[in-house]
Amino acid sequence: MTVSREHLYRVLLIAVAVLIAYGNILNHQFVWDDTWIIVDNPRLTHLADLPSLFFTEDKIAGSTGYYRPITYVSFLLDRVLWGGSPIGFNLTNLLLQLAAAVLFYLVVLELFKKPRYALVAALIFALNPIANETVNFHSGGRNTLLCAVFTLATVWLHARRKPVGAAVCFALAILCKEFGLLVPVLLFLYDRLIAREKVRWTYYLAYAGAIVGYFVLRSSVVQSANFLKLASFSNLVLLTPRLLVRYLENMLWPLRLQTMYEIPAPVFDGTTALCLAGLVVFAGAALWFRKRPEIVFGITCFFLFMAPVSGVLPLGVTMMADRYAYFSAMGIALVVAYLIDLAQPKVVIAVTAALCLWFGATDLQRNGYWRDEFALFNKMIEDVPQRAVGYWNLGLSYYNRDDFDNAARYFNKACFGTNENNIELIWLGELFWEMRKYDDAIRVTRMRMEQEPQNPHPYLMLSRIYGDMGDRGQEAAFRQQALALFAGTEQVTAERASDEWRKAKQLEAEGSRFSAKYTYQKALGIEPNYVPALVSLGALDQELGNHVSAERFLSRALQLAPNDVEAQRCLAKVREGGVGGPGAGGGGKGR
Repeated sequence: MTVSREHLYRVLLIAVAVLIAYGNILNHQFVWDDTWIIVDNPRLTHLADLPSLFFTEDKIAGSTGYYRPITYVSFLLDRVLWGGSPIGFNLTNLLLQLAAAVLFYLVVLELFKKPRYALVAALIFALNPIANETVNFHSGGRNTLLCAVFTLATVWLHARRKPVGAAVCFALAILCKEFGLLVPVLLFLYDRLIAREKVRWTYYLAYAGAIVGYFVLRSSVVQSANFLKLASFSNLVLLTPRLLVRYLENMLWPLRLQTMYEIPAPVFDGTTALCLAGLVVFAGAALWFRKRPEIVFGITCFFLFMAPVSGVLPLGVTMMADRYAYFSAMGIALVVAYLIDLAQPKVVIAVTAALCLWFGATDLQRNGYWRDEFALFNKMIEDVPQRAVGYWNLGLSYYNRDDFDNAARYFNKACFGTNENNIELIWLGELFWEMRKYDDAIRVTRMRMEQEPQNPHPYLMLSRIYGDMGDRGQEAAFRQQALALFAGTEQVTAERASDEWRKAKQLEAEGSRFSAKYTYQKALGIEPNYVPALVSLGALDQELGNHVSAERFLSRALQLAPNDVEAQRCLAKVREGGVGGPGAGGGGKGR
């Protein structure tokens, strides 16, 4: 058997392992932010839109500070090839995970010249359950998968002294995700520690040029480009040690993986001190084993790629997530594989096989948590019952399917059953009112009124709720309180609702139907009796197949404006089509 055939068999083994572990994701649906970023993104419609992606910020609404155009190019290509079907997107993620695993094998083989060690490391990395979220979550994981593929290609080409190809892959990596900016550190470490060659600075000029070009493009596109001004460097001591130890535990002993994590309080206590000491020992191992480049390279990789997600920079609602650890898991795979490879060949085979079976079985199980929004958000609630995000998103999923009883149940848990009782109160009262859950509508609106006693909108909302209930006394009383706070509140409210309605019409014209629906609902959250929004939302729901909610919105519009021709026409079309059609896919709110 030739060496090339041996390599081929190892690559095939890695590929089969990945396909077995993740083959059951192909029928999964879009979940969470996939609706806003992929399904409902008007920029992902035609190939002619591709150049504009390089001049557009990565955002859902408002500025995020992210610039990842290649990721959106991949979404566009998937959309052109597969339309709105998620199966093609799932297949792309699966193939990217396979490519990353094979490239990791080739990189380790090129760097350390140990075929067995490279195979063990690649299998551990490819099947490590901490990568499960990255592979399953398109809007949250595709950027990481693409960046990993181009990063590994950069390292492989650099090690083989192919500077042009390495520079091109490096440029593509940083255009997928900001993690790519850290790659030159690995390249420098390779040159000094493994290749032991004098650093060829001409190689690094190409990487520097790519970085300069990236920041020029980024600064011209991104509105809030500087993350450092929001950094909390005190977290380096107060929070980072506990986060990194938990990540390390998840990579080595993945029994406590979660879809969402509760972030520990940033305090220096006994647990924090113990975690800090453990990390110092782990980092010190790089010095102790400084003559073992596999250990030094692996530990450096862990800490290097943990730095951006260590709690110092703001990461929104998901301060900790398994997808953040994808790159660092490569470093841990190098360390673990080195320790396994010290044993006798039969022991190496047995231990590696046992790890692959354990990791693969865990992957197959956890894939199921991402099959659709109901599975994901129910698991999220199970993982962090004290946080509102799972209840809120599950409530939205039920709401988008006109299951108002379950929607109200989970909305109430989000508001009153967790430690985050202010979530989305701006328009939740209107949702309850629309669902005719008057007691719930009053409850959340009063809570908002207590939080914002000088805001006239909650008083106006309560006036409308009580008016619908037939309590004219309370209707008049709350209306007077609203006018006492601001005499022109009704006019201002109508103007704000009109502004949101115009935004929604523009989104709908661009083909962004789910974002338009969300914006129409915001308009009704501001002014529940705004007829144009009611008519537009009813017409849109009719197009989406939500006949029950379409009839509800249009009937309400006709109660307020009986002669509205558009509402009459749309309602007739709804009734011709029948009631009880399929619901539209629900969108997540978290990211």
